[in-house]
Amino acid sequence: MINKMRTVVLASTALFIARAAAQTFIIDPSFDPGPGFIAPFNTQVALQPDGKILVVGYSGGFNGSLYEGITRLNPDGTRDLTFAPAMDGGTASVALLPDGRMIVAGSAQTCNGELIHGITRLLANGSNDPSFAHSTDGWFFSTAITPNGNIFAGGTVFSPLEGTVVYDASGTTIAQEPRTADCMQVQSDGNVMMGSRDEPYALRLLQNGGQDLTFSANIAVPVVGPGVWDITLLPDERALIAGVLDSVDHQSRANIARLNTNGSLDTSFDPGSGLNGEASAVLLLPDGDALVAGTFTTYNGSALNGPFARINNDGTLDTSYAISGVRDMLRQPDGKIMLVGEWITFDGITENGVMRIMPDINTSAPSAHMVTFSAWPNPASELLTIQRNTDGPFQWILTDAMGRTVKQASASGSHLKLPIDGLEPGTYTMRVTDERGSHVVRFTKE
Repeated sequence: MINKMRTVVLASTALFIARAAAQTFIIDPSFDPGPGFIAPFNTQVALQPDGKILVVGYSGGFNGSLYEGITRLNPDGTRDLTFAPAMDGGTASVALLPDGRMIVAGSAQTCNGELIHGITRLLANGSNDPSFAHSTDGWFFSTAITPNGNIFAGGTVFSPLEGTVVYDASGTTIAQEPRTADCMQVQSDGNVMMGSRDEPYALRLLQNGGQDLTFSANIAVPVVGPGVWDITLLPDERALIAGVLDSVDHQSRANIARLNTNGSLDTSFDPGSGLNGEASAVLLLPDGDALVAGTFTTYNGSALNGPFARINNDGTLDTSYAISGVRDMLRQPDGKIMLVGEWITFDGITENGVMRIMPDINTSAPSAHMVTFSAWPNPASELLTIQRNTDGPFQWILTDAMGRTVKQASASGSHLKLPIDGLEPGTYTMRVTDERGSHVVRFTKE
């Protein structure tokens, strides 16, 4: 009788050998932009605290309604028609303030009928913020806002001819830097990492706009003009840079490299022969991996499914995806990835200018971090038991088939008994995270 009961238990147990797995991506079915953008060329995406999505680029249309320079989407992909600023030209960058206002920069000369000369501050409803007034005229490619409220804008200032301007919160110019900034990232200390098409191609500015002389990068590019197109910062402030690169510290780094906090080459990230084409966007993931997009077709000599790859923390290739047309990426707090660009294609499906992808909870990859745990019964109706092979602390999160969080908490011990009688019938995923990484198991709620 004991052996029979043991057989029944094992038969109903979902046993999973797992790791901090790099899951594949699928198109998010809850995000539907419809026909999407008309004549799209989107350059940047930003996420508001309420989940709404700002997209900047060239003026055009979205699902039959015109927009100019910037538009806002609801979390489900539909256009937010309450936000409709009128700009007379393209925009390239947007930076958000905590109160919902936003700095918008590009080539537009007017906004809502007022002269802006390439940069303006909008209220949350899209109207001009009258408390921001500047005296520069230029085309701007990137923006950043530091914790003290200073505004960094990189591009081409026509008079005097400069590349990067630092304004205070009112729009008064407090500093100028001769080099153009094609991308910017604000560090935790408030200083600004800047990628440029001008030598030295990467530099760090203080919050007041002065150059941080403790940072020195020795970057070479194959031809004059290209440089660092995008930067993503690690938690320890090392910088993963992407663009059109040749070498760092005289060591070959084709279009992707990682810098130490002083600007020297981080040799622990080794991409081998690197990317054989331009890298236009790079995004750090919580596990230390990075997503990179551009126009390349190979990584370290390996042919890719498309110009979109996931790179391990040490620089080795994790996997590639059949995604193309991406100019910028953003990771949402729920783990979903916003993609913007031109015609974005993923596994044969094309969206005009915007797409959202999400981790496929049904897939995982093997790893050296082998951890056995089980969940039973499966199917379950009222109570789910999770058994682990360690007694240490852990966090758990329960998501439904759409990837939405249903429950989450912290716990410890080798057993967890979770009441599930209030859940709707369907398939669910339990993710357990401890000092060894994240591990997942699926079960069915009857």
